[in-house]
Amino acid sequence: MAVIGYIRVSSNKQTVQHQHYEIQQFAEHNNINVDKWVEETITSCKPLNKRKLTPMGKF
Repeated sequence: MAVIGYIRVSSNKQTVQHQHYEIQQFAEHNNINVDKWVEETITSCKPLNKRKLTPMGKF
């Protein structure tokens, strides 16, 4: 089973690097190997009902 690290940022105050670091720290602490990293930037200008995750099949 592949483990995917999913990072999604939606504002200028969030960084992909920070989220990557935090997920990696969690994974190492729990003996999890992340096989693939997926990053998305979603604008917070869209209405909540229009913000959707990329389907997992797209990775």
